[in-house]
Amino acid sequence: MKMLYQNQINKIKNFINVQPNVFIIVLASVYLFPSLFLYFVSEDIKFAVLFKDHSFFENLRNIWFPSGEFLNKGYLFRPIISSINLIEYSLWGINPFGYHLTNALTHIFNGLLLYHFSFILLDNKRLSIISTAIFIMHPILGHSIFWISGRTDMISLGFYLSSLIYIIHFIKENELKLLVISQLFFLCAILSKEIAITIPLAQYLIIYWKKDKEKIKNGLKQLIAKVILSNILVLFLFFSYRYLIFNQSPFIIDDMYNIGGYSQLVLNTIKIISFLVVPFGHSLLETYLLDYKLYLIVLFVPICIKGLIFLYSNRIKYHTLIMVLLMLFISVIPLFKLTMRWYLYVPSSFFSILLAIIIIKSKARSKILYFGMLLYLGLFMAGCMINYNTWINNAKTSKILVDGLLKKIKTNSNAKTFIILNFPAKIHRAATFIDGFESFIDLNIDDKKRILRPVNVVHEANIKPTAVNVHNETFILNACEESSYFLLGSNEQRLGLRSLSSGDIIKMDSGSVTIQKVNEKGKPIRVALSLNDSLIDDDICYLYFDEHKQIYKVLNSL
Repeated sequence: MKMLYQNQINKIKNFINVQPNVFIIVLASVYLFPSLFLYFVSEDIKFAVLFKDHSFFENLRNIWFPSGEFLNKGYLFRPIISSINLIEYSLWGINPFGYHLTNALTHIFNGLLLYHFSFILLDNKRLSIISTAIFIMHPILGHSIFWISGRTDMISLGFYLSSLIYIIHFIKENELKLLVISQLFFLCAILSKEIAITIPLAQYLIIYWKKDKEKIKNGLKQLIAKVILSNILVLFLFFSYRYLIFNQSPFIIDDMYNIGGYSQLVLNTIKIISFLVVPFGHSLLETYLLDYKLYLIVLFVPICIKGLIFLYSNRIKYHTLIMVLLMLFISVIPLFKLTMRWYLYVPSSFFSILLAIIIIKSKARSKILYFGMLLYLGLFMAGCMINYNTWINNAKTSKILVDGLLKKIKTNSNAKTFIILNFPAKIHRAATFIDGFESFIDLNIDDKKRILRPVNVVHEANIKPTAVNVHNETFILNACEESSYFLLGSNEQRLGLRSLSSGDIIKMDSGSVTIQKVNEKGKPIRVALSLNDSLIDDDICYLYFDEHKQIYKVLNSL
């Protein structure tokens, strides 16, 4: 029996070694198949509102040479992503299946690219297979895979890894066409998302790593010069293009990146490492980070310094691990000022290689350490499933929110304006509809109905609005102690760096929000909503969402 079992294990191992690409595709397909049936969530289909009134070629022109309503802020100019969205909208319309299929296929393709990249870089098939398996099922990647709008990082990584793969081929063969292809992928990567601006640093690191292995000595300076000149050309084209489009400095930085001091940089570093390393429980982890910033900084900094000293002292022994660690560091450079889960798709690829190296080295050193790493991978699998379940539940809630409002619009056909007084924008750290809800409703209704959602409420408990002074269109929204209001106040307040206070007034397009009461953590638990006079008419229907019964209710039925 034991012999039979061992034979089966050996057959699986042989198959994986002989057919690694097939193994990766099968593993990813099994994992991703349920995601094909998820619904839309925040911002997923928001772009379609711009596309629906124009032809395909008009939209394509507006994407690459935007003006008017197509002209977005410079730092969000990502024409390749928008072009892909346009093609998909032409194919799928507002059917979520096609968009999730594209995301799933992109993730599978990136897994294959990561396997190929790690193999030609490190020449270790087992390491490449392990790193790819970790990458495919990393719990933190749910925000990029299951959230359609999170695909920007996925598509950017595809070009990112392709650029690095071709730079390795260029180092080996020194053919100019390989360098040209590599830099074209670099250009595509930064036109997909700005995080790819670090590709040149990764290229130089690979050249340094490969120079001895490929026995490059005499022509090293010329090779580096060619890469540098081609990088300069790509960056010149990119920034010139942005300047011509927006007629302003191409180095504009979002205000979100200008908040927080050095302590915030350290905290963000801790968050990046935690998101990549901790298998699950990221929601609890974030709360812990926010509550114990100073403690964690004091604890974390010495540990990091000690670790770096150890690696430097053993740099010859751990030279491969150090090289991959540096690649990981390069990929997170743009994220130190503003860290979000969905920004970590690119760094997670290099983290997966790093973790695979540690697993292989642990097996060679200690059985206990090796089994500890296997247990850690088991926790990764658990975290992966927990994250998956969160997104499935949120997708269900999103569909309820859309279908419920469409039903209310149909049953209250005389109303021209529908004002939603509370809304589950996020549940368990995953978005339902933080943004884009109104846009998606517009795509589903023929009549020009006005949908207003003045306040996004982050909550996980029943919140019931109470009407006060209806004549003046002012409403009191009560929340429980564990709730908070999202997208209120300045960037610092939204990110939890500064608290809102009782009496604070926040101006919004639809009116204003006055903070009436906050809890001990500085989170609003009661606000007053006042609508602009221009929005007040006789055909308004006021709705609130009953979270227990999962339905909308008309305010006057309270």
